[in-house]
Amino acid sequence: MNSVYLYISNLPEIRKTRINDIRNFVHSVFPDASESMKYKMPTFEYNGNRVSMASQKNYLSIYFCNAKLIKNVTDKYPQIKSGKACLNIKDSDPFPINEIGKSIIIALNEEKPDK
Repeated sequence: MNSVYLYISNLPEIRKTRINDIRNFVHSVFPDASESMKYKMPTFEYNGNRVSMASQKNYLSIYFCNAKLIKNVTDKYPQIKSGKACLNIKDSDPFPINEIGKSIIIALNEEKPDK
């Protein structure tokens, strides 16, 4: 069993479902994205960009590495808390997969500045 599946298998059902909803979304939109465990979190990488997820005590965190990408979710769902560049979705919060998906699409398609 790979490490992403092992991580998910140990989660409470609500977070297991939510992470799998995100995974299914990413796999359908970005079939070439790589999925692995980075920093002990399921992580998608595509085009040099990354989106990660982590199960916390009573919520799911989704890390976008860009603070602007959480705004479309928190504007529509102000009860969803956020960190600097992440959403912290409590088990009791709604799970707006469409808005989350929009942020994921932008995050994984972002252009990286030339170094």
